[in-house]
Amino acid sequence: MIVFLVGLASSCEDIRVDQATDHISRSWSVYKFEIDGYDQTPLFTSTYLNYNITFTDTSDYTETYNLGATPVSITGIYIFSDKASILTLSDEFQSRVFNILTLTNNEMTLEDRNAETNQVYYFEVVL
Repeated sequence: MIVFLVGLASSCEDIRVDQATDHISRSWSVYKFEIDGYDQTPLFTSTYLNYNITFTDTSDYTETYNLGATPVSITGIYIFSDKASILTLSDEFQSRVFNILTLTNNEMTLEDRNAETNQVYYFEVVL
């Protein structure tokens, strides 16, 4: 019975991760950014011009934006944990951890767990 329950819990985790992977596997842009509940979208969009992040179903991601006139491209891997409620992005220089507040086929909301302030990113699908 215990083995069955452990197996069932494990398969539920796999289903949640599979669903999250299906939802996240597309390109996203930030349409709203908040710090401590205050809209700071102009700060984000002026710092990270043309920000875009693309996730694949093979756990890879690519972030692109312009920092002033300099194009930036960051590639790495992503991992879901804690029943697909936490998203970790890792590249060769850093790992960033986010609470997943929402994740559907066309909207994603992430709360930065690394920031000293409460930073929330609102994404929409790039069509």
